[in-house]
Amino acid sequence: MSFQRSSASRSPAVRSASNAASMVQLSSVLYESRAIAPLSDTHLQQLIHSSQARNRQEGITGLLVYDQGRFLQWLEGPPEGVGRVWQSILRDHRHTDIALLGKSTTPVRFFGGSALTLRRRRGEALLRTGLIDVLSTTPVKAQVSAQVRADRQSLQALVDDVIVPELLAKHAVLPLALPVADPRAIELAQLLLTADPQQAFAMVDKLRAEGRTITQLCAGLFEPAARALGDLWQSDDCSDLDVTLGLGQMQVALRRASAERSNADAALPPLSVPCAVLVAPSPREPHLLGSVIASEMFWRAGWDVSCEFPATDAALSQVLHERWFDVLDLSLSPAFTREHSLPAMAASIRAARQGSLNPALVVTVDGRTFHDHPQACAEVGADAGSTSALDVVSAATRRSPPG
Repeated sequence: MSFQRSSASRSPAVRSASNAASMVQLSSVLYESRAIAPLSDTHLQQLIHSSQARNRQEGITGLLVYDQGRFLQWLEGPPEGVGRVWQSILRDHRHTDIALLGKSTTPVRFFGGSALTLRRRRGEALLRTGLIDVLSTTPVKAQVSAQVRADRQSLQALVDDVIVPELLAKHAVLPLALPVADPRAIELAQLLLTADPQQAFAMVDKLRAEGRTITQLCAGLFEPAARALGDLWQSDDCSDLDVTLGLGQMQVALRRASAERSNADAALPPLSVPCAVLVAPSPREPHLLGSVIASEMFWRAGWDVSCEFPATDAALSQVLHERWFDVLDLSLSPAFTREHSLPAMAASIRAARQGSLNPALVVTVDGRTFHDHPQACAEVGADAGSTSALDVVSAATRRSPPG
């Protein structure tokens, strides 16, 4: 199922609410709760119809996820209307354990075509967790049982894997903050500099066992740890070789964590409209961790992923000339800010476009340079750049032509 965003399908009230979005400040609320009793299909549809009618009156759009007795709902619209609906939700006797996960302003409507979109999943393997951690501005501090935590993770996974990729494909801006670097990132960097990496692997294994997803590990731990290695080199606390070896051990840690995925943490199925991406380090870039992370993110989003490690611009162009790719993702070091490499990367991108079978090839870039200086993306002639594992796929999706 995909979101319907055709303006022709919108009701007049929703169209008016959407048009007004650019003129008024919008508010959004994200919460979760537990149904007092499981809802039958009939009761769930009755709930949706009544909620849609209420939302239309208030100019509100949004999303309701229902999964095995638990709700997660995103509301967006005029602050007064959102406030009234939120108070009504708090008084509703059909659910309990209501937890406010996020409340903030929003720059755009993400569900402008629907007063309330229903999403649900039954009996399928849930994939990842973590969206709520990113969205939360009001942490839930209450202790919860193991079953409640499992239910929450199911909802997190459903939103994270099914809904967010579709939102990213439709909008250039999401009100999501980048993950705060795990305080253990510096510790991980230091452990990677030791002769025995087993302590570093044990740290990653422990976080994985606690439910940390691959995306969370990449964006919140591995990438900050890579930058920490670069900072240690900058302060003469380690050598260039130490950094390279440390990044290599991080690749091993990522592969170990990825290989240990269960059915609840597998990749998404291929996209309905296949998108082929070539992931590669920029020619002459010795650090490969950025490409390893990017390939993992694309694979988890259901893309057709190919990885190459071209030594020259000619080798890169040859790969693009022999097979059709929608997107080329090139990376520089995740540890060093390589300003001196930007002219060479720009030349590589020009050669890649000239050699590609696809005249509309989309080129995205990533690495510490683009994390620290996002404007460097334009300097190398790329279509988009990513600053974190969180937006690797969305950067390519926003620029790719529709299928």
